[in-house]
Amino acid sequence: MAMRLHEIHPSMTHFPVALLPAAVGIEIAARITEDDNLEKLGRVAMATASATSLLTTATGLVAEQEVKGGERARSMLLTHKYLNIATGALTTAMTVYRFTGRRPGWAYLSAGVSSLGVLVYSAYLGGQMVYDEGMGVERADGLRLDEAPRLRPGNFKNVVFTLGRQLKRGVAGLFQDLTLRPADFLDAEEFEESLRRDNEQPGALPIGPTNRP
Repeated sequence: MAMRLHEIHPSMTHFPVALLPAAVGIEIAARITEDDNLEKLGRVAMATASATSLLTTATGLVAEQEVKGGERARSMLLTHKYLNIATGALTTAMTVYRFTGRRPGWAYLSAGVSSLGVLVYSAYLGGQMVYDEGMGVERADGLRLDEAPRLRPGNFKNVVFTLGRQLKRGVAGLFQDLTLRPADFLDAEEFEESLRRDNEQPGALPIGPTNRP
C-alpha cells in the first residue's frame, strides 16, 4: 500500500509538536542563565520550529482537499486550520525578532508559551477529526478517493499535478474565507436543511419558515 497525499500532513505534525516546545524551553533557559550558547541554540531552534510549522500548514491545506466529513468535522477542520496558521505566523514573527539580534525578553517568552497552548489544542482537534469523526479514514468514507492518488513511482505525474492543484485550491480557499462577510457563511439551502434536522429531533420546538401558518 502506497501513501496518499493527505497522509503527509499527520506525519509532518510531529516536527513542530516536538520542536516548538524544545525551542521555547531553550529560550527560557537562555533568558534565565544569560548563556550566549543557549541563546544561539534557541534562535536556531525557533527558526527550525517556524519552518516546520509553516510546512505542516501547507501540507494541511493539501490534505483539506482530500478529506471529507460531516458538519461537526468540517467545523473542527476550520478551527484546526486557522490555529495552525496562527501558530506558524507567531513563530515566524518570533524568528524574525530573534534574528534582528535581540535577546528573548519576557514578552517574547510569554508569546512562545501561549503558542504551545494553541498548538496542543490544535493537535487535539486533529485527533478528534480522525478518531471521532473518521475524517481522512477511507473505511469510514471520510476520504475523497478521486482527489487522493497513491504515492507510487508509476503515479508520479498524477501526484505532482494533484499536489499543485490542491495547494492552489487550498490557498485560494483560505483567502476566500478571509474575505467573506459573516452573512456569506449562511447558505440558504444548508440553513433550511439544518432547521429540518433540528425540528425532527425528539422534543424539538418547530421553528423556521416551513412551520409558519
